[in-house]
Amino acid sequence: MEALLAEYPASSAARLSAEALAAWMSAHRDRQWLPAAAPLRAPHLPFLLALPAKPKRWLIESAAAPMPRLDFRPTVQSLPALAAHLGLSLGELDWLRARCRGHSHYRLRLIPRPMGRMRILEIPKQRLKQVQRAILRDLLPAEACSEHAHGFVPGRSALSHARLHCARGGLLQLDLRDWFAGIALPRVRAVFVDLGYPMPVANALAQLCTARHDSVSLAGLPSAQRMQARDRHLPQGAPTSPALANLCARGLDRRLAAYAAAAGWRYSRYADDLVFSSELGCSDDFRRALPTIERVVRDEGFAPNPSKTRIQSQGQRQRVTGIVTNARPALAREDFDRLKAEVHAWCCGRERVIDGEDRQLSLQRLLGRIGWLRQLQPARGDRLLARLRTAGITQRFDRHDR
Repeated sequence: MEALLAEYPASSAARLSAEALAAWMSAHRDRQWLPAAAPLRAPHLPFLLALPAKPKRWLIESAAAPMPRLDFRPTVQSLPALAAHLGLSLGELDWLRARCRGHSHYRLRLIPRPMGRMRILEIPKQRLKQVQRAILRDLLPAEACSEHAHGFVPGRSALSHARLHCARGGLLQLDLRDWFAGIALPRVRAVFVDLGYPMPVANALAQLCTARHDSVSLAGLPSAQRMQARDRHLPQGAPTSPALANLCARGLDRRLAAYAAAAGWRYSRYADDLVFSSELGCSDDFRRALPTIERVVRDEGFAPNPSKTRIQSQGQRQRVTGIVTNARPALAREDFDRLKAEVHAWCCGRERVIDGEDRQLSLQRLLGRIGWLRQLQPARGDRLLARLRTAGITQRFDRHDR
């Protein structure tokens, strides 16, 4: 098996047909896994029949290079070593990795969304959050995700994602449904196995990074969401979830990037937001490609959200993660006008503060939005900031902080 994985990554080896594996083993008889006189044919490999066959119409990854193995050498090779590394006893490790009866390691916040669905924020409690941060810092590779992923990756951002698709003829945007909740425990465990962790350690890490909830805490949710949240999944709110989701999507990025390159397009992903751009901007090409792209998304274990699929031509306003990309990264006109009006209100002493919110916090929110504008359009952002400084707004609050 080690020789096979040295030539084929784990994700590719799992997809080999019986005939392909039989041919590979015949070419490596010097390994002596079968007698030399035994004829080696696919029927002698009955264990391969359990592998699902992949329909040929889905094999658009043929234009892509094989999935590279994750170049990571874990130092933790046993459960006692894992507990020691995380500063836990074995009992504490077992308590954190399993949902105890009558106790949850997460606090839930339900946020209403359109179409009757709810956004579930699963916020780990302090002890588990510390452990998850240690896993993210020490036990996950910092740069193992795909080069096409821009969300939650050091050195990349929504701005780098949008810049790839500036001044393009057309855009195709797809959204993935249930980005975190749709990634279940087995896929998370497979990521840790691919990283080189032994199965007991990989299983423990996967349990520490996933969540499940009982029916009482999920009361009021649609039935589909309740069923999904009762099984272990990546929680939206855990420090480890974005990195693990990006690692789970490596195969998706590889296949879609190969498809885009073959078509002469660009491809990038920011979390659950997939964007393709074409220099020519032919909408018919995007419409013809859309069924194939959605099949690949489903084949990789994700679910497309058709209600958020958009095709935008150069004659329309093109937006990527809220950034206008028709010519260069920019804030939408109405968003800039709203921000400028708020700055004017602050300078005139007529600022609007949300009920119960501290004025200092309200100003910090405003300064954060101006900082975002300065990344997109530095000259405009500097002018708004200068108006606040001229009016003495920022200096006044700076003195208050001191």
